[in-house]
Amino acid sequence: MANIAKKYFNEEIDRLNSMNHRHDALSKSARNLNLLALRGELAPVFHRETEIANIQRMMLRRTKPNALLVGVAGCGKTAIAEALATHIANQRVVWLYEVAKAEREYDRALSKCETDPATGELINPPVRKEVPKPPLCDAVIYDLPINSMVAGTKYRGDFEERLNQILADCKRDSNIILFIDEVHMMYGAGKAEGSCSMDQALKPAMARAEVRIIGATTNDEVAILRQDKALARRFSEIEVRPLSGEAAIDTATSILADYEKFHNVSVANVTAEQILEMVNYHIGGVFPNSFIDVVDEAMSGARFDGKTSINFADIKATIGRMTGRIIL
Repeated sequence: MANIAKKYFNEEIDRLNSMNHRHDALSKSARNLNLLALRGELAPVFHRETEIANIQRMMLRRTKPNALLVGVAGCGKTAIAEALATHIANQRVVWLYEVAKAEREYDRALSKCETDPATGELINPPVRKEVPKPPLCDAVIYDLPINSMVAGTKYRGDFEERLNQILADCKRDSNIILFIDEVHMMYGAGKAEGSCSMDQALKPAMARAEVRIIGATTNDEVAILRQDKALARRFSEIEVRPLSGEAAIDTATSILADYEKFHNVSVANVTAEQILEMVNYHIGGVFPNSFIDVVDEAMSGARFDGKTSINFADIKATIGRMTGRIIL
């Protein structure tokens, strides 16, 4: 990606900004994840290629193109949706570059062609190279929080009107994909006398593929969604398991480097694997959530104290503060 001309990034950012303006109702309630990805505002995600590929396949279905990420809290379900947005945004930039490159190569070859004096036609004219567009290359993922949908809807019909405006945006532009975190909350959301809830309003559109949705919920809370069997049938579930083993260590190393860059704080005399072992032993929890909490707090504490690096003792002190125990 480093060799791709900046102009193609800017071209895609302009397209996404224009899309936000066209879909005013949606952009007021949701975040354009593709745009955030190109701006570098989303954290990198590692070792989730299988889940990302599974979502892409589901989004290409003719009927019920809706995916449901199910896993324990903190395993990285939201990060997978953000990683998909990053993948799509970068893929489109590369495609734009390859199309322009193929066009330049064709123009150069065309300029070198000789003309037949008798007929005036080109001798051995070049063939324009077709660069196939990758699947979902034009897709744009919007992160739609349910609380933003409900907020400010004081009167009967306000919520339904807002939701219908967003559905209208999705119907006009088939490239829109909605990501709904804590998707179980839409069961009964916005329900009032004389109006339908969010799940009831979405079911017909989901069945007709007028809207594509990626939902995320926990193993426990997915039971709430399954209370409505018709709604549950409209989703294809993807199990998201916490990373472990070498994948967890590799991801921890990458996360540590990313947080070093963000905080401008280096880590001395301690590896990501050592930190991960300490977190697992003293805190437990789900990777990468607990690991990120420790690293982020240790580095923010260093910044607060005016330090430019942290060491093994700083990690132990951070875990001690978080657990209320003395870590020897």
